Amino acid sequence: MTSPSTARSDRLVVALITLTAAWLRFQNLGQPSLWWDEFITVGASLGPLSQMLPVLKHLGPSDIGVELFPPLTHVLTHWLTLIGHNDALMRLPGALAGVASVPALYLLCRRPLGRMTALTAALLMALSVYHMHYSREVRPYSLFMLENLLALHLLHEGLTQGRKRLLWGFGAVACAMLYTSYMAATLIAAQTLFAGAFLLRRFLTDERGQSLSLALHLGAAMGAAAALYLPWAAGQLNVYTLLHDPSFKANFSLDFIESSLKEFAAFAYRGEFPAGWAMAAMAAVGCVAAVCRGSSRGFLGLMALWAFMPVAGIFLAKARMELTSRYIFSVFVFLLVFAAHFLSVLVSRLADALFGKADPIFFARMTTAAVLCLLVSRPNLESVSEYYSRETSRYKDLVGLLAADKDNRDAILYFNPRNHKLIFDWYGRDMLRSARELFPVGYHRAILMATESMRAAEKFPLAAALGRFDDVDLLAVGVARTPVTPMVPGEGGRYVYSDDFSGFKMVEDAYAASNMVPSPLAKTLTRHDAGLAAWAVYRFQALPGTSVKSAKLTMAFSVRLPAGVPTDDSTVLTVIPEGKAPVEAATVTLERFKDGSGALSAPNHEGKLFYTATIDLSPMVSGARSFDLRLDCPAFTRSGPLETENFRLEAVLDGPATPPTALPEALLAQLPVAPWTPGRDMALSSSLYAFSLDGAVSRPDVGSPGELNAYLRDHPGDRPVRVLPYPDGAPAVALYDPALAHPGMRLAPGEPRQLDAFPSGKREIRAIKLAGALDRPVLETGPVRTPLGVTSPAPSELTVNPGAQAELTFSPLFTQDGLGLAATAEHENIRRNDGEDCLSCREDRPCSTTYALRSELPVTMLRITAFPRVNSAPSGQNSVSTQLSLDGEAWREVNRYEGSGSGRWEGWKIPQYSLVKLDKPARDVRVRFVLSGSKAQLWSAPDARMRFELRLDAASVPVPVISSWPATLSLAHDAPLDVQLLDAPQPFPDRLRRTR
Repeated sequence: MTSPSTARSDRLVVALITLTAAWLRFQNLGQPSLWWDEFITVGASLGPLSQMLPVLKHLGPSDIGVELFPPLTHVLTHWLTLIGHNDALMRLPGALAGVASVPALYLLCRRPLGRMTALTAALLMALSVYHMHYSREVRPYSLFMLENLLALHLLHEGLTQGRKRLLWGFGAVACAMLYTSYMAATLIAAQTLFAGAFLLRRFLTDERGQSLSLALHLGAAMGAAAALYLPWAAGQLNVYTLLHDPSFKANFSLDFIESSLKEFAAFAYRGEFPAGWAMAAMAAVGCVAAVCRGSSRGFLGLMALWAFMPVAGIFLAKARMELTSRYIFSVFVFLLVFAAHFLSVLVSRLADALFGKADPIFFARMTTAAVLCLLVSRPNLESVSEYYSRETSRYKDLVGLLAADKDNRDAILYFNPRNHKLIFDWYGRDMLRSARELFPVGYHRAILMATESMRAAEKFPLAAALGRFDDVDLLAVGVARTPVTPMVPGEGGRYVYSDDFSGFKMVEDAYAASNMVPSPLAKTLTRHDAGLAAWAVYRFQALPGTSVKSAKLTMAFSVRLPAGVPTDDSTVLTVIPEGKAPVEAATVTLERFKDGSGALSAPNHEGKLFYTATIDLSPMVSGARSFDLRLDCPAFTRSGPLETENFRLEAVLDGPATPPTALPEALLAQLPVAPWTPGRDMALSSSLYAFSLDGAVSRPDVGSPGELNAYLRDHPGDRPVRVLPYPDGAPAVALYDPALAHPGMRLAPGEPRQLDAFPSGKREIRAIKLAGALDRPVLETGPVRTPLGVTSPAPSELTVNPGAQAELTFSPLFTQDGLGLAATAEHENIRRNDGEDCLSCREDRPCSTTYALRSELPVTMLRITAFPRVNSAPSGQNSVSTQLSLDGEAWREVNRYEGSGSGRWEGWKIPQYSLVKLDKPARDVRVRFVLSGSKAQLWSAPDARMRFELRLDAASVPVPVISSWPATLSLAHDAPLDVQLLDAPQPFPDRLRRTR
């Protein structure tokens, strides 16, 4: 029996270890971006429970593909999303479960392996970066591990101590396990097998009454757990059907075993010490010690069966899944427990040999065990700082780049409205208008996001490339909305409209829509938010004096049915003639994809089934001057969205002959078109220039072919954002927007620019962006002078929201063609390395480089991103120090990078962040980097670029107002600058910027 003093001391030690675990797991919890697996959990949790649960159960429609976990973690995450959209908040349940696992492991080991082993195992888990990592993910792993530790403890204690209530507790935890992970079945099976063997052995040794009683209680508890799980059993069957592959062979190769052991022992460690094999060796000796102890043999059998049953389960289930260490976390726990047992036995044997067995001093032994744990955990402790600095997805950086480059763009589109949409909605919500509800009538500049492999730039030749971030292409797309589609007949009075959804024609032409968008990736019309109700309306309008004589509609639909789950999706097509009641023309369900025998038609190579509907609309629209076509797709929860592949409307019209120019003219009437004036730039406007390609379209706001040539001489390489056709499809009018690809104007001192606006009323400049080498520039817009007293070398960018805030960014490069040392205010004993994008000391002694920035707008905050690299000597003498001065005399260190003492080169692509919030606003900022010697470097490369970000108080900057047009824009400055004038404040999303 444990004495009260022993229990108190254990509680104190466990509390200290648990606090250590909490400190390690909660540090910088919200800093790294959510990576894609975490977005799977978050994306599946955002909808209402009434939609989320059926979707998870039936592998139904979502923005994240398929989620292969049952719903307990998602329910917890869903409740948190109702509080706020915050990364740390989403990770909170996993972190709490990870912290709770530490005392749970102590409880599990305390009786069967002894006090010292239990405390040592808890400390090893607290210091484990592998356990930290999975405690800091928005995934079920951490909660599932906690549940397993509690289940093992309750089962073992219930059986060995004959405590029936604990067996009921085991049943309750087993039920929670089933609702947390589909792997629970194998782990519960392992524990049940152990219980059966244990009770049978008791039964055969004349403890029949107690054995039967325990068996009855355990069976009832497991039966209750199974009954409570029964409503979700179909979900597990669906996942099994999806993943089962009789030909699959799990790849438990030596490489997989070695990499898993390395992660178990030192997840982020990059050194040479074989920590994984050392952990396995200690665990093996610990197992031998448990066997020798006798009383621990049953516990060893339970842990071994539980640890390795998932491996057998993967082989037996033949489930197609990419094997990683997280799927065999039970092996990690097994190795950790018996490695801890080895350490505790080692400490006890040494203490007994040195001091004898009488009156053992627990504190001394525990201290020795703690020191051994620290030594064993050294690879973890060496790598923990680097682990905190890691960035697995850079999704925050991606959305931060979009915020910085938002400029005059007001909307966002997606090549595929799934993955990137989920990421942007999470981090950039309300930053840009979404196509979930069609953009208002007019012209819109949009950013298109597409994965590099989609080659979107080739598929959208009229788009302007903005750049590439990692594997994501960013394009600028002009969307000219013409929501009423004029029916202008061609030869024989025939009119044809068609769309295959390979582009964004629907976004331009649809009259109205909700949650319905094209997916150029799939070439289908699909839901913007998967699974929710959606509709779209096309309005077709005959020209005055004409009407519809007859019409035929051809629409193709597709569906993909994974795992054999029948879809409950459908599409209803309704025709609404002008002034008449709506008429349902067709309803498409899964039944339409069946052949005459009632069997589904054969899928194509993509697994798609197809159905084409041809509908005679003549009885509904004959004699009408206009009509609407409406597609309605209700909400659904089972797999297999039913999507529109293409549609084609053919109509014959009655009435007098119509000139071909009537079509482009009817489209132009719906667009904000401004006449082009040579020598003038359009400012603060979402308008277009129109040029007739053959001179046939003649309007005051449409330029001639000759004027188009002159325009292209002024804007070489500019491409139209849209080309309006004649009825036969030939190009008629090209629409240009020079501000789409180049929102800034190159403004040179003494060379003013003339500005127009459309419409030309009184306009406010809500944001100003200047780029280049800044030396207190002054902008003059007519009689309005706007001094911007900022001094910063190139490449700098100043974004000012007048009357509010401003941000100055400076980002030098150390490339061959970059600035090197040219942008520094001063430097000592430093040089650029040949062939490397870094600076280092010319001689092997300390060197430094200093950057100076000045702003008459008060500086309130400074954030520095730097990429130091050092040869990480154990003594720590190699370092890169970041220092800050606000007066050029007093300096303070804001960051020091020394490495982990591994003896290797460390750093380079591991950014170091320094966030300084100033107590008093400053005007002079100097940043100095001090390198300790030749074994220290400072990098700035295109994919690892040093960056200074200064937040400025722009409350004193008045909002410039231009009252009349044309206006003159001029610059008082020593050198040309790129200038943007914007009619909307620019975002500064601090929450996307890391401080670790």
